[in-house]
Order: sequence, then C-alpha cells, then structure tokens
Amino acid sequence: MGQMIALALAASTLAYTFSQPLTYRMEAKFDGFLPIFGGNEGKVDVTLTVRVTPQKHEKAGEQKVESEIIDAKILFNDAPLPLGVDSVTSYFPKTQVTLSGAGKTLATTAPDLSPPVRLPGLDIQRFADLVYVPIEFLSTAVEKGANWKYERQFNGQPLTTEATIEDLSETEAVIAVKVNQKTQDYEDEGLAPMKSAEGATSEVTTELTGSGKATFDRSLGVFRTTQVDLTAAGSAKDLKSGEVTQRKLKIGFRVVLVAPEKKRAPGG
Repeated sequence: MGQMIALALAASTLAYTFSQPLTYRMEAKFDGFLPIFGGNEGKVDVTLTVRVTPQKHEKAGEQKVESEIIDAKILFNDAPLPLGVDSVTSYFPKTQVTLSGAGKTLATTAPDLSPPVRLPGLDIQRFADLVYVPIEFLSTAVEKGANWKYERQFNGQPLTTEATIEDLSETEAVIAVKVNQKTQDYEDEGLAPMKSAEGATSEVTTELTGSGKATFDRSLGVFRTTQVDLTAAGSAKDLKSGEVTQRKLKIGFRVVLVAPEKKRAPGG
C-alpha cells in the first residue's frame, strides 16, 4: 500500500484550484534604507488583509480570480501612518487575474502605475504573486526533491526563482524557494522612481536575494503559508558627481491563509 501511494504521488502534479472565497493576511517588514522622506534608515511594517474570490471563466485550463484589500495597517518606525485602506487601494485596487493551473499569470486588470515609493520585491501588477500564487508549478509530474527554475517580471525586470519540493504527502507539499533579481533604475533628487535617465539625478543598481518556504494544501488547491526573507543590496550613483553610496534593505514577507481555517482531524 505504501508503495502504491508513493507511486501515485510521484505521478501527480501540483495545481491551483480557486473554488471558494479565501482570506489571506500578508505581513511585510522593511528594515534599512527606505526611499521615503528624502531617504532614511528605518523600519516599515505593512499588514494587509486580502480577500480572494473565484470568478466565472469558461476557458479550459484557466481560472479567473478577483482580489481585494479589505484592511490595511502601516507603521513607520513603530508609529502608525495615516494610510488606510483607501490610500492603499488607490495603488492596489480590486483586481481580476486570469491564471493557468500552474500559477502563471495570463492576464490582469491591475493598473500599470508607478507608486511614489518603489520598494524591492513590490510590483502593483504582480500583487497576486506576493499573496496567493507565490510559486509557479511544473506542469509535469512531481515528486519529493523535484527542482525547477522560472522567471517572473517584477517592476519590468526579471526575477528568477528556484523551487525545490522538500516534502510531499497526500495532503500537502512543502516547497523551498530561492530568489534573485538584479535591477537598474533611475531616481530624481527626491528619490522618486524615474522611467529613464532623462531628468534623473541618480542611477541605482540593486541585487535582491533571498530564500523561504511555502506550504501548499493539496485538498484546497492553494497555499496556506508562505515566508520569504530577502536582502536588497544597492548602489546609488550620482549622475553629475559620480559619487556612489551604498544601500541595504532587509525584507520579510509572511502570508497566512486565515479563512477557510484548516480542518482539525477527528478527535484533534
């Protein structure tokens, strides 16, 4: 029997199934150089509650979901900022995303906006990747130890993820990830992002590296927990003087499925 189960698992695939409303809580912590208030060393803590609702979609092999931020709390150096849900959703509005079963974004209604502050790892059009589709699966059969790489665009530049299945059972898959991204951006004198060197005062190169782990609930067809710790090491070059300053920012993402809650085993 054990061999039969092992063979069945080895011949199966991992796939997303959005069949009921979900609620996720995402906590993002930034500690280090922040491109706000003229540039500061400090901490920003963001807590978002996100509702994810399946939408009607007829095309085989695809799913459509709608996500909406329903609660938001932002702290700067442990002090609350006067930025509520309305402020956050002006940049991260209610969005519909069309996905493959493997978690690849096929279409999104997220706006192509440039927020006043650009933080590594954040992208308005890739919000789904941060919350409820954190990993893109293999389309082939998987087993414990399976390893693969893929790229997603974050802020218009490729971010590479390497995924490894650390544990696989009938009920869940535990997947370790490593991420890497090298970016080149421009800023004005107020550290706001610029689309090109024209009018910019600085050129910023950043390498984002990190690792983490996520647990996929195979019965629900969604992730229950995701945690990733990142470090962004940057260099800002003044385009007039050539002077270079170093920047470092530590980032932690924690995402938990809060509803539906995990069912307890009988007698548990």
